[in-house]
Amino acid sequence: MFLPVVFSCSALMASAANYYFSSTTGDDLRTPAQAQHVNTPWKTLNKLNTFFSNLNGGDTIFLKKGDTFYGSMTISKSGLPGQPIVISSYGNGNMPVISGLVPVSGWNKNKDGIYESNLEIEDLPLNMVTLNNIEYAMGRYPNYQAGGKGWKTIASHIANNSIADNSLAPNPDWTGGEAVIRKNHYVIDRNKITAHAGNILSYTSGTHYAPANGFGYFIQNHLATLDQFGEWYYDSSSKKLLVYFGSSVSNTFNVKASNINTLITSRKHDYISFNNLLLEGSNQKGFYLYYSNHISIKNCSIIFSGGDAIDGFNTESLSVENCSINYSNNNALNLSGACNNTSILNNSIKNTGLFEGMAGNSSLTFSGINITGDHNIIKYNHIDSTGYTAIRFDGSYCEVLNNYIDNFCFIKDDGGGILTNNNNAPVARQDQKITGNIILHGIGAPGGTNSSVSMANGIYLDDNSANIEVAGNTVAYTTNAGLLLHNSHDILVKNNTFYGNATQMILQKDAASVALVRDNIVVNNIFVSKDATQFTASFFTNSNATDIDSFGRIDSNYYSRPIDDSVTISTSYVDKPVGKINKFYSLEEWKSGYNKDLSSKRPSFQLSAFKINDLGKVNKVPNGNFDKNQPGINGFRCKTAWKNSGVLDGGYLQVTSLPNFPDSYITIPVGNIQAGKNYILRFTLAGAGSNEKTIGIYLRANGAPYTNLAQKVYRNIIGARHNYEIGFSAVKDDPNALLIFALNEPNVTYSIDNIQLYEANATITRPEDHLLFVYNPGNSPKKLSLKGSYKDIKNEAYLNSIVLAPYSSAILMKQN
Repeated sequence: MFLPVVFSCSALMASAANYYFSSTTGDDLRTPAQAQHVNTPWKTLNKLNTFFSNLNGGDTIFLKKGDTFYGSMTISKSGLPGQPIVISSYGNGNMPVISGLVPVSGWNKNKDGIYESNLEIEDLPLNMVTLNNIEYAMGRYPNYQAGGKGWKTIASHIANNSIADNSLAPNPDWTGGEAVIRKNHYVIDRNKITAHAGNILSYTSGTHYAPANGFGYFIQNHLATLDQFGEWYYDSSSKKLLVYFGSSVSNTFNVKASNINTLITSRKHDYISFNNLLLEGSNQKGFYLYYSNHISIKNCSIIFSGGDAIDGFNTESLSVENCSINYSNNNALNLSGACNNTSILNNSIKNTGLFEGMAGNSSLTFSGINITGDHNIIKYNHIDSTGYTAIRFDGSYCEVLNNYIDNFCFIKDDGGGILTNNNNAPVARQDQKITGNIILHGIGAPGGTNSSVSMANGIYLDDNSANIEVAGNTVAYTTNAGLLLHNSHDILVKNNTFYGNATQMILQKDAASVALVRDNIVVNNIFVSKDATQFTASFFTNSNATDIDSFGRIDSNYYSRPIDDSVTISTSYVDKPVGKINKFYSLEEWKSGYNKDLSSKRPSFQLSAFKINDLGKVNKVPNGNFDKNQPGINGFRCKTAWKNSGVLDGGYLQVTSLPNFPDSYITIPVGNIQAGKNYILRFTLAGAGSNEKTIGIYLRANGAPYTNLAQKVYRNIIGARHNYEIGFSAVKDDPNALLIFALNEPNVTYSIDNIQLYEANATITRPEDHLLFVYNPGNSPKKLSLKGSYKDIKNEAYLNSIVLAPYSSAILMKQN
């Protein structure tokens, strides 16, 4: 029985045929027999599409290198297991190009700076226009460079049908254009404007998400938006492309527009292999795979995709390897439904979702990789410059391993470098691993929202995420959390390094989810805050303080903030009837307060926040020693009383926060504060009782919007008196500034004295002069040269060099 089987397979393999295509030397009138020879190829993709159903498993389509094939390819036949139908290349030179771009020429002047050319677009809307091989976005009003980063503000709205803007003029009439609306932090919708009356725009919504007052919008896809070089608008009624060239000569530019929605489509066909191809200029999708299994895309490039580079739905066993994906307006890979057994390996994914008005309508847009399914692996990918989340995966038995992610969440935020979300599903997913990734520069995108807070996270485990191992990752320089466990449970976090994030780790339970934060294990991690404004860890709950006790086991970690290590851990909880209470701790206070991190350490390495070269002569707080009652000091939700004897020196000010209020503060006038100047604050503080409390100190403007003029600094209120010295670097001006002492607890009494605030000649310590963060995003060990002697967080010494393992990092502290 064995020999006939071998003979049968060999005979089948021998019957495989090769077919050649060349757009320069081909001829579609040739016979199939002729097309099997390299010297007599066919010419067009249309010929391939008509012949495709005649192919058999093991057959190969060869496209000639250096040639460009305009049009689309439709897969209409499946290959066989072990014998896929292959589409590849032959000859010498660059990869063959499958292109949806058509040249646009013959420009005529429309009006000042704007030129028009005839262009017939088969499938609207137009989403891809390039000038000299550079993509440009539709024109927009207002421009990005305008105030608010190009967002106008919604004053009011009616349902999801109209918005009103007090600053919107009745002319020009924006009817027919698009209102691009920032509906929340993670949704930017394109909405067709159906009417414009006064300051009201009516529209047809792109999604079910409603707008929010105070959030932003802009207008595009309208002739009146064109006022900057490269901005364009397609007039579907006259079938003309209009581009703003300004004073430049329009005909000197190579302008192309996409006229093919999808370049390669496979619907319910399996065992197809694509290799060594370049796809450019789809109006929507490069690849569209629908219920198509065992598809392989290897060594391909996909550029200038008007939507997704690869869009798959219910694809099983898809392999995307060694590919380059660049300039995708929506997502690079968008794999939805049950995309199981997918491998995404060793790809370069860059410049995804760069333009706010050019993606689709969904919360899952502007992303590098979106994938839903089980048994998937995402490994060795370099993902750079992603408008929203770099990698989002949802499914069991998935691995996200050894990826290098840089620059993300700069168009939308409330996202992450790596994100998963179980959407409050009743059944938790199983056995997910996020291992050995390097994630840098989560930027944040508050523009178009009602907040100035950036919300970019490194690793973001969202609602009801569970059964995930987060191990050996490095996350640095994000504007929110290095690691955010949001309503998540049964998470193992070990051997990770978090550095220079706004907060290194956040565990948060809020009212948005029924999932509790429980049974998490956080061990053997490094949490280092680079700046004095950053926290090493924060723990938030919408319940009482004891809920934080139940978050899980947290121990054997390193916590460090080399500049100002006194208060680096924060908590927030609800104390009825008072409300939300915010508290701040040193590592030692956190240990005693919550009985966690008992074996955790903070390195002895510390830096002075500043060096005083010359202290000014004038104290900006007259009578700061309170030798008499100090006029001008006001209290909010607190009682103030001048005391002429008692716990401090002679006269002093006693402050007691009121009951039933979560926050209180006193304001002290300090006069003119100037941006760029340094200020030294000295004061004496004493508490009433043995329990330590925390007070926040900062400089603030004396008028709306009450902007902070310098960073807020926290200090402990200790029972006995303590002298403090703080340095501020002002970032904003105010001629009538206030010095603020703020509490976040009711019924706290403290005394303050000897307040001195001087404009000083001081040198503010730059952490980067003393700390060195190094990492290796490669697959092999890497030796780095060092200038001198360093020690890491665990006190291991390095002289002149360090060797980093693949996908590892180190935080080094310069000695002497």
